[in-house]
Amino acid sequence: MFPPTVGEAVCEAKRSKPEGDDTFHCIGGRFDVPWGDGFIGIHRDRRADPFEPDDLDRLLPHTATIARVLKLKGELTAARRGENRAKDALDTLALAICTVDRRGRLLAANGAAETVLARGDGFGLRNGKVTTRSQADATALAQAIALASAPASPRAGSVAVRREAGKAPCLISVTPLIGRAGSAGVMLVFRDPDAEDISLVCHLRALFALSKAEAEIAVELGTGRSTAEILAERCVSANTLNAQLKSIMAKMDCHRQAEIAALAAALPRLRSG
Repeated sequence: MFPPTVGEAVCEAKRSKPEGDDTFHCIGGRFDVPWGDGFIGIHRDRRADPFEPDDLDRLLPHTATIARVLKLKGELTAARRGENRAKDALDTLALAICTVDRRGRLLAANGAAETVLARGDGFGLRNGKVTTRSQADATALAQAIALASAPASPRAGSVAVRREAGKAPCLISVTPLIGRAGSAGVMLVFRDPDAEDISLVCHLRALFALSKAEAEIAVELGTGRSTAEILAERCVSANTLNAQLKSIMAKMDCHRQAEIAALAAALPRLRSG
């Protein structure tokens, strides 16, 4: 921070303005913080008494206060930018992540979680709290959240939330989340059973030089489909599928289909939207 000074150069600039500004005597100060520079200036017209050294002394505390305000504003802006970058990173994931308090009230959610909660298909929001369509699932989820937010010894757990008949359940990992300030929360992590990640095919092709068809088969194995289901869906002969599986194993250095499935399932999911 620079101490207040008499600003004769400022006065000269002011007097040269055509707007009729009557500034004649000036004092001012300048201060800098990592996020920018600040200035404070006081002027008197030609008919007023000039500023004295005591005036500079009285200005100094105000200059220091403004410098602290500017610094605080910069720190808040930087914190908001960091928070926004973190949110953007979480929104990129197809993995749904949300945090709740010990009563199940939603605190935050990434984009994938918001999609599932808004759809309300077995797992959603009611009056700001996460809820399920089944009372039994709601009880199980509440118990898991209570265990994960226990003050003495929080424990992680899992809950399967049933959806409509014929639809895969939503499998939720419930884990303790302790913030830096010590406030306890709970993180719910799950995948949208209906979401498709078209990026997996591109990842597998880039990582293992698979063809498009081979990468698609590897993805289907990673979702738990059997070769019979893949064969029926792709409408190819058994010999063709076997040849593709052999090629996939060779390229991915796998010896069993289960290894292909594990590798495909281990890749991070990204939101295709």
